[in-house]
This record gives sequence, C-alpha cells and structure tokens, in this order.
Amino acid sequence: MSYKFFSLRFSLFSLPKLTAGEDGEDDNPKALFHPVSRHFPEEFPLSARFLASAYNPSEPLRYSLRGTSYASGLRPLAFHQWLELDPNERRLTRELKLKARLLDPSGPFFSTVFAAMDGTLEVQMDVLLMVLRALRLQPGYTFYTSTNETWSGEGDGSTVVRIKVAASEMQYDISAWARTPLALACQLVQEDFIILQNGVFTAGAACFSFSEVGLRGERGNMRLGEPMAFIHAAVPGFAKNMAEGINRIFQGLKPGDDGGMYRANWGLAPNGTLSPFEAEIEDPTRPKHSFSRVDGEGVESGVVYSVSSTPIPDLYLKVEHQTIHKLHPSGAVLFSIRTYADPLPCIFKGGSEHSHVGVRASLVLADTILSLTPSQLKYRDLAGAPHRERLVGYLRGEAYKRLISAQP
Repeated sequence: MSYKFFSLRFSLFSLPKLTAGEDGEDDNPKALFHPVSRHFPEEFPLSARFLASAYNPSEPLRYSLRGTSYASGLRPLAFHQWLELDPNERRLTRELKLKARLLDPSGPFFSTVFAAMDGTLEVQMDVLLMVLRALRLQPGYTFYTSTNETWSGEGDGSTVVRIKVAASEMQYDISAWARTPLALACQLVQEDFIILQNGVFTAGAACFSFSEVGLRGERGNMRLGEPMAFIHAAVPGFAKNMAEGINRIFQGLKPGDDGGMYRANWGLAPNGTLSPFEAEIEDPTRPKHSFSRVDGEGVESGVVYSVSSTPIPDLYLKVEHQTIHKLHPSGAVLFSIRTYADPLPCIFKGGSEHSHVGVRASLVLADTILSLTPSQLKYRDLAGAPHRERLVGYLRGEAYKRLISAQP
C-alpha cells in the first residue's frame, strides 16, 4: 500500500465527528435543523447534511442508505423534531406559497395532490390538531380563537379557528377547510402527509413527495383504498423482505405525539423541482409540466427517476425524511414526508473548514451505490455499469481531492 493511499484512508477515519452537542443527539440525521447544522454554512445543501451525518467508517451504510440490507432504518423520534422548521426564510416562503397554489381547491392541481376516502374527516382533523400542537410556540405562526384572541398553546388546539402564516402571507379559516382539514395541515409546513387505516391508504396531501404519480393512481401504484404492498409493488424486495416487518412496526407504535419513528431515503434525479407543476405555477407562459419518471419517449419507465442520460454534474440529490406516528385514539398511521432537492455538486460547497462534511456525504453515497443489488440499481436507473462506475468515480474523486488538499 502506497503512503499516499494509506494517508487518504487514515484521513477518512480521522474526520471530525459530527455531533448534536448539548441536545445529546449524536449522529442523528433527523437533527438537521438543530445543533449539528448550526456549524454548516448556509449554502451547504440540506440533503447532503443527512448523508454526512450518516457516514461512519466502521459502519458506513446505516439508516435507509443500506443497499443489500432490507432493514427499514426506522429509529425513535422526539416530537420536537417531528416537523423540520426551515431556518432559510426564502426557501420556506417559496415552498409554502407553492403548496398554497397546488392545494387551492378551485385550482387544476388539487385533485392530483389531495385525495381522501369518505369517513376520514375525523382522522384528518386529528392530523391538523397534531400540526397545531407542534407549531404552537413557533415564530411565524399566529393562532386565533373564536374570541379573536391568540391561542396560548394550552390544550389540543381545538379552540383555534384561524391561522396566520407569516412565510406564505396566508390566513386560513379552519371552517373553510372543514371537508379537507388534511389539505390545510399540509399548507402550514413543508412536509406532506399520508394516512393509512388498517394498512390501507385512505387520505393524503402530497405536494412534493408523490406529486409525480398522483394520489388516485394516475401514474404508478399510489391509489386510494390500496394496501402498502400494492403501493410499493415496484420497490425491489418490499413484498418479500420488508412488508411483514413494517406491519409489525405499525402494530407496535405507541399512540400519541411522542410515539413516532423516522427514517430517510435518497435518490438521484435529473432536475431539482419538488413538483412537476412548478414551472407553470411560477410562470404560466412556460411549457406545461414534464415528469422525471418517464423515458425520452414519454413512456412510464418503472424507475424512481430517469437519470441514466443526465450528465453527472447535472444530477440532483433528493432526500426524503419520513416519519410515522400512530394517531390517538383512531389508531390510524400517519406518514409525514419532507423532500429536499439539491444539485449534486453542492455536496462539496462550504470551503476548507467544512470540507469534511462534503467528504462524508460523497463517500457514503458512493458506498451505498456500490452496495445496491441489480434490481435496486434498475429501480434507480443506475443499472448501466459504465454510468454507475462514472458516478462512483466522480463522488470518490471529488472527496479525495478535498482530502489531498487538506493534507498538511
């Protein structure tokens, strides 16, 4: 082994440990907006912070970054970390305003991003109240009671009748959303929400996480009234290796706000849009939406995103933070999904002081890609060996460049 190679490998094991400091949440990817991230520059992408937190030379493929392992990656979640309140006001404003357009009941997108079966109103309202409880003391949100007084935060939020959101400059009367309270809940935060009852998808408000497939089976298997096994039929190994274990986890969830769990997932995409409808919403003169899950001929390709023809520096890294809770008293399971999208080269932003963060992020992604099974590679449109090798070479090469430049 050459001295140079040994020096690089030693550097990997000597990277500074990322910790959450005084909150005691060491190496917790969910703590992206807590003490860990305070030390990262603003331009360092949120998606890469998750990857950087997941890197450990002795156990590099953890959480849901695992390739050949089918473990769910679920971990316990503190309620104060359930909703990730974005410190970037510009990004928060843009995403909440985009949601307001997508979830406008009179607009053309509502039926794609919202769906609910009859008999779900009570469960939807449980989710809205849960969101209010999580936001009760957060700046940027004002809650008014029927007497036009601001809500003190006491109780479960059922006394709130009007909500003012500073970021989106929107005010919402809860009574106007009496038939679709889940759609209102989704507009208050950057997360999307999916409800399962007895293992069946019964309601959802998904502007960013499932907007490319629709919630009524327009594309793919996301369809009201279907169980998880049907919805995840295209996911390699789900039925055989994951479905039974996930059902056991659902059954064992502790009902209530504090009984949640979280995981995260990643993907590479040809663009950084959170919704395929972004372009026409922000500029009606631009071409209508296009979907990233189809091939060049416009045919459904059966992949997460079609990326094999996209040059590597033009790829985007997408990460979904997913949480699950069991609602009380209904026993319904709530999924929340927060989606991040950043240009892949952004992993290496941050200057020399933070170069180890980008190194961690790029190496854990490279290791993960190499661990994927053939079916997983096909699902992510990375099955072509030359493309996969070039991608891994790019990630490792950029990491090693920074390690070499950091050598004394």
